[in-house]
Parts: sequence; structure tokens; C-alpha cells
Amino acid sequence: MSVLNLDDFNKLMQPFGLLNGMHIAVGISGGADSLCLTLLLSEWAKQNNIDLTALTVNHNLRTVAAQEAEDVHHFLTQKNIHHVILTNQKPIPESGLEVYARQIRYDLLTDYCRKHQIFDLFLAHHQADQAETFLLRLAKSTGLNGLSGMRITSVRNGLKIHRPLLSVSKQDLTDTLNASQITWVEDEMNADERYERVKWRHFLPVLAEKGVSLSAIAQTMQRLSRADEALAEYTEAFINKNVWIDFRGFARLPVEKWQLLPAEIKIRVVMDLIQQIGQSDKQISLKSVEHLCNKLPCSATIGNCVFVPHKTGLYIGKEKHLMPVQKSVKAGETIVWDRFKMTALTDCIVKAGMPVQKIENIPAVIQKSFPAVFMEKELEKTVQIDYKEKNDSFVQIEFLKYNQG
Repeated sequence: MSVLNLDDFNKLMQPFGLLNGMHIAVGISGGADSLCLTLLLSEWAKQNNIDLTALTVNHNLRTVAAQEAEDVHHFLTQKNIHHVILTNQKPIPESGLEVYARQIRYDLLTDYCRKHQIFDLFLAHHQADQAETFLLRLAKSTGLNGLSGMRITSVRNGLKIHRPLLSVSKQDLTDTLNASQITWVEDEMNADERYERVKWRHFLPVLAEKGVSLSAIAQTMQRLSRADEALAEYTEAFINKNVWIDFRGFARLPVEKWQLLPAEIKIRVVMDLIQQIGQSDKQISLKSVEHLCNKLPCSATIGNCVFVPHKTGLYIGKEKHLMPVQKSVKAGETIVWDRFKMTALTDCIVKAGMPVQKIENIPAVIQKSFPAVFMEKELEKTVQIDYKEKNDSFVQIEFLKYNQG
């Protein structure tokens, strides 16, 4: 494959199962990769009666970024492709720009999609990006999950993120644009070796000379991914069968059954529960989870979570001081507060707190981070609603599971 045509692209799109009438989005920077994906996706969408919105993020990291975004807007408008520029308004940190830019990009893209009821976002990561990811994670001694690389589809906050070009080379993308005499923008940050990914990008040709080609790395990652998916299914099956995940935002792990698992599954179960209960924005190191698993059952804090041994099992809850401030909710209003979706049937206030009557066999430190609901009264007095069922007569609460992209 050199120049991608619509038949080639149809095959790349088959795994995603999109239907007529859907609305999808694509991230585009103006570089060759995302520009090629956007143009191919536009033609494919027209043939399949699907609406497409192209989204460009202006991180505000470079003085020319705003003009480049406008140039992309002008080009796509001429192609009758709906295009929106999303501009970062947050302050720029003095360090950690690579991580910051990635987070801002995902935040702006996913926020726009959720607001406009778009549930499928396409990104232009390709074969070389996948290889860079492998080397980056290998250097950090990551586990099997990390070395498997980016998934063709992942889920982030309820949004499906698709990467149809993971098996496609950078050369194929530039050849496709050149064949149509389309020029693109080269982001100067892609050559800036202050960024870790760029350093590894420049190292790839050296590996190729030694016989470690992009295709060899890609094939290895596919095999690792197969193994990772099998272990993930084993982990999920154990959690679904044995772990109690309560709608008030805590989990109870049966230690005796957990200790009988193979070491890798034990680590994955604990990592998964930390992610579900703590829902931390920060990366949790595999090394720290391995160390924790060697000591459990014990009291510990990690990834926004507190671990508490108890005669009925190992409890995992969110640290009380990391819960958000209280929030007023009007009758009939549905809100998302912390990790919960809440619908109030009367005016009330929600904040973290112990139930009026403590619940037996649940450690007090776990109960302190429950979503406590108070019914508003005149003279600013409040009466706490002590609920024991998922759907209380005053409020309905749903614990939102964590999705990592």
C-alpha cells in the first residue's frame, strides 16, 4: 500500500461498525497525518450518510498556532467539511509541556464531543506513532498493557476514540496527499528534542538499520495486545464475580480468593480497582502497585484511594480530603458530582460525609467519603437523608465507572 484510496480506507473503517445517520468527529492539526485522515474520512462519511465535524485544538503554545488553525479552517471550509477551532484558555505551565499539551488536547476534544452528542472521535495515530509509544513505555519499564500500545478503539469518559491508521505508515499518508497535490503544515514542535517522544522518533531509523523495523515492532505489539486482552478478560471476570463495587463509591475485595490468583492477575485486579474507585488524573506506576500487592492486606493510600483491611474483606475507598466541595441540587436536576450521577427529587445539598447511622461491617474511614445528601430547610438548617438503597425517595445515585483512554 502506498497511495491510500477509498477502497483501502473502507477496509480500515470496517472494525468500527458506524451506522447511517451518525455524527462523528476527527481531530486535525494541519499536519500530514491528520489532514490525510480528515480528507479520507470526509469522503467515506459522505458515501455512508454520516455527519463529520473536524476539530482543531489551538493549545496557545506557539505564536503562529492561531493562524495555522485559521488556515486549516479556510482549507476545510473550501472542501465543505464542517470545522471548529477549540482554543485553550488555561495558563501555560513552565514545565511538563508535553503532558500538559496532551491533556489539554483530549480535554477540549472530548468536552466538545460530549456537549454535541458525538460519541465517536477519530485520531490519526499511525504506525510510527505506535512504535514511538512502544519505545517510550519500554524505557519506563511498563508492563504488558503499556507495551501493547494504543488500541484501535479505546474509551475515554464514555467517548469512543478510534485510530484507523495504526497499521499505516507515515510514508503512505504523505504519498496520498502528494498524489492529490495537497500541502500540509510541519509543526516545529515535532522536531524539538526537548520532548521525549521526538527523541525516540529520531532513534527509529537507527533501529531500522539494525533490523528492528517499524513493521516488526508493530507485529510484536499486536501479539502483546492479544495476550493483554486475554489477561484483561480474566481480570474483569474475577472482579465481576467476586468484588463488590458499591454505588456509594467503594469496593470490597475478598482477600482469600484474591491471594489464590496468579501474580499478574492479582496486580491487574488491584490496579483496576484503584482506577475505578480513585479515578486519579495522574498516572499510577506499575512498580508502586506491585509493591502494594506484595504487602496486602494492609492499610495504604495510593491513586486517590485508601485501603482498609477488615474482617469482611479489604475495603478500597476514595480519600475523604480529595472529595469535592458541597454542591446544591435543585429538584428534578441531574448533575455529575465527583464520580456520581445524581438526580434529586427535592432541593438538596450533596457533600462527602458519614451516614447519620453508621453502617456495620464497613470501616468508618470508608463511610466518610460517601456522597451524603442533605435536604434543604428554612433558616438554612439541613437534615441529612440517610439512604440505604440505591434509589432513595429523595435522590437517585449512580456510581460512574472509570474509563481510561
